[in-house]
Amino acid sequence: MNHVSLVTKCFILNSSGKILALKRSDTASIRPGEWDLPGGMVEDKENPNEAIAREIIEETGVTTRSSKIIFISTEQSPAYILTFFYVTHVENDTVQISAEHTDYQWISVNEFSSLNLPEKFTQAVALLA
Repeated sequence: MNHVSLVTKCFILNSSGKILALKRSDTASIRPGEWDLPGGMVEDKENPNEAIAREIIEETGVTTRSSKIIFISTEQSPAYILTFFYVTHVENDTVQISAEHTDYQWISVNEFSSLNLPEKFTQAVALLA
């Protein structure tokens, strides 16, 4: 069987319905300097639900309520990747970004849709509208 990579991403919505977007560092190995959502690889002995909770805390310092899966993307090239897109809500939108990112902003669904992001992000954000 081919190796399968599991990735998690989360739309964190504040009380105004805006999405938390993070700017990847210029030294990131994938999509450097681009806007992204909190998330990352699912580690060994971890399920996607545990991974997204860990990634949100690591990358944003934000404590969220439970996250729910809204979309799963599958890619077969260059590798087989399953990306689990979650949505969650926060009351407090104070963010402390990690060294993986250089900036953040709270943006509307329309603003997020206009970012130059991979197709899977566009497919997932459409489910929020």
